[in-house]
Amino acid sequence: MLWAMGLGVLGVAGATWPAAWLVDSLSTWTRGRVQLTEVEGPWWRGSGLLVLSGGAGSGQTTLLPSRLHWQIEWGWGEVRVRFTQACCTAQALTLRLRPEGTGVALALDPITQPLQWPVDWLQGLGAPWNTFKLGGLLEVRSTGAGALLSQQGLLLRGDLTLTLQGARTPLASVPQLGSYRVQLQAQGREPVQLRLDTLNGPLLLDGQGRIGPRGLKLRANAQAEPAQADALKNLLNLIGPRQGVRSILSIG
Repeated sequence: MLWAMGLGVLGVAGATWPAAWLVDSLSTWTRGRVQLTEVEGPWWRGSGLLVLSGGAGSGQTTLLPSRLHWQIEWGWGEVRVRFTQACCTAQALTLRLRPEGTGVALALDPITQPLQWPVDWLQGLGAPWNTFKLGGLLEVRSTGAGALLSQQGLLLRGDLTLTLQGARTPLASVPQLGSYRVQLQAQGREPVQLRLDTLNGPLLLDGQGRIGPRGLKLRANAQAEPAQADALKNLLNLIGPRQGVRSILSIG
């Protein structure tokens, strides 16, 4: 009953609230790291430019070249939010919200055609992205992911696969570092499990980690193919302390 009343209130408000109402909300939720600018339309069907920032006081921002469009739809027992963006989404990205028990479940529809973003967009977040000045293409796939928000806390479930294609940096004298895959698996209250693998390229990365209440914990090894050891020496020194031919990357 309360769920239905809430949808009714949102429906009435949607006739008058502009999409600009989302600007302050998104900035507050992300502590200024994700922002919308040049917002147009009502909040339930609008568009804007998506900007990344290092947060409050940061002078660096980056934005994507095309507008993010969203539409909120009301269905039987759920709310659907659809996102499209000409530069980056081959298929609509659909997020579903529905009541579950005493909480609210969020579910992301499977991503069968990868979402694609230029990875240099992440430099707007500041270190370490702007330190390494990474280029390349970031692809995102999922067979399904979601969360349950209730009085007992937040439960995550599902998977995401992130693939960085054709990574490059001005800190190394090679045309490309390679391509890499990060797999994320979430189940209940357990920390999100993370695995890093190299698909190809002269810079070899492998590692494991997790994302929990205290943030990201990652331990990874980095080393160069023997023929590219000199070309990647400076980059490996920046990644972390050396142990023979390897550099150790430790976060958290």
